[in-house]
Amino acid sequence: MTEDNGYRIDPELDRVPEGKRHRVTELDLMASPELRRSRARLSIKQAIWYTIFACVGSIVIALIIIGFSKAQGGPMCFEGSRTLICSRRYEILFPTVTGGFSMLTVIGAMVILYRKWKRYELWQPWFGVIWFLIPWAMTIMTGFGTMAIVGQ
Repeated sequence: MTEDNGYRIDPELDRVPEGKRHRVTELDLMASPELRRSRARLSIKQAIWYTIFACVGSIVIALIIIGFSKAQGGPMCFEGSRTLICSRRYEILFPTVTGGFSMLTVIGAMVILYRKWKRYELWQPWFGVIWFLIPWAMTIMTGFGTMAIVGQ
């Protein structure tokens, strides 16, 4: 037995089994401002990383589709041309997949926002994420969407 701040601690008796550990409840969050602040900081970090992932992910997907298009070639690409999308299939695939991924990230942010709001956690950064990702997705869909409709 050891003493810690006046309390006697028995390592055998005071150990909580793995399955019976106390989970953080809403009462714990109301009672502990420090726990609320740490959850708020975590929510902000998650929102920032989610936004970065959404933007970088859509760019990476676009570059992968462009790479496949250039590698396979097609009737629109010829020696020395600077065309990135070489066939009608990729003209449809490029805006559909990148725009779809961007819209899915917006919907995902909305779901996360609702879940944070429902659990009384800091949801405001997620509202900012949504307001950033909606124009991002709309820019991708309107900027490249015409490619799927009318071609290059």
